[in-house]
Amino acid sequence: IGILIVILIISVLFPGLKPLKSGKISAEVITITGCDECFDLNNVLELVKKNSNIGIKEIKELNYNTKEAESLIKKYEINSIPALIVRARNIEKEGFSEGIFSSGKNYIVFKKSIPYIDLSDKEIKGKVEFKELQDSSCKECASLSNIEKQLESIGVKKENYEIVDSSSEKGKELVKVNEIEFYNNLLIGKEIEEYWWVFPSLESGLEKKENYYIFKQPLVYPYKDALTGKIKGKVNAKYITANNCNDCFNVSVLEEGFKGMGMYISEETYIDYSSSDGKKIISEYNITSIPTVVFSKDISDYETLSKTLNELGTFEKDGNFVLRELDKLNVKYQDIGWKEV
Repeated sequence: IGILIVILIISVLFPGLKPLKSGKISAEVITITGCDECFDLNNVLELVKKNSNIGIKEIKELNYNTKEAESLIKKYEINSIPALIVRARNIEKEGFSEGIFSSGKNYIVFKKSIPYIDLSDKEIKGKVEFKELQDSSCKECASLSNIEKQLESIGVKKENYEIVDSSSEKGKELVKVNEIEFYNNLLIGKEIEEYWWVFPSLESGLEKKENYYIFKQPLVYPYKDALTGKIKGKVNAKYITANNCNDCFNVSVLEEGFKGMGMYISEETYIDYSSSDGKKIISEYNITSIPTVVFSKDISDYETLSKTLNELGTFEKDGNFVLRELDKLNVKYQDIGWKEV
């Protein structure tokens, strides 16, 4: 987890750092802690050491309720902990992010721990509440628990994770208040805003509601349209094979590839191109290269894949999608030389 956080926050913490000089600044570091559930200051400390001109000569760790810590908290106007103080001559000129660090003559202070203890009331704050709104009647609808796990892996701490059925009284109220358009959907507590190394990359895909953020578009498939009741994202696949082509790629590569892109394939059929059904499909869609695949029109539910799909094939008049650009997949295939008449 620490490595992932470090990768994410390095550009946020140090947007203006200068190249290393011939000599490093010799600095004293004081960490004020006292909360096992809170942000790990070691992530910031490692970056301070590796990505700046600072050579740390001493690290002092203090619990926030000691007299020495209380004196520092007052002096540097610290409102929450964990906090990190770095003291060295001219350190405030080293280009640390002003939004993340406060600074003064010969010191910088990191005050953006999340979660943190709010010193005004000694409460732990910044843990995020998650509510997954499910439709229990939709057995195919995918859970969003992996989304929360991904957020947790990059440092987002959860308060709780609650699963709510959309047909329950609580669920109906959440649907109404938050104008939910599809299930499953994930309601994320407003505390997510404080995660400065995560929220900026999430914000464009989220919609702010009264007490939560929700995702504007489905992240996993299938899902249920709350207005129509239709289950979307269940794609049927017809794989057109070439049994007489020993060098041709295995169509299972296509299956694995599209599933890896998040597609839910509910029904699969394998049809040799030389069979009567195969010839019919090849004629209908003017297919010239095999093996390939024809996806049902439900593939249009995958809006986030539209750009990729348009580069790989064509959407037909009936809404089905035909994979045509096999060269772009760097695979061996057979050109059957079919010409439309």
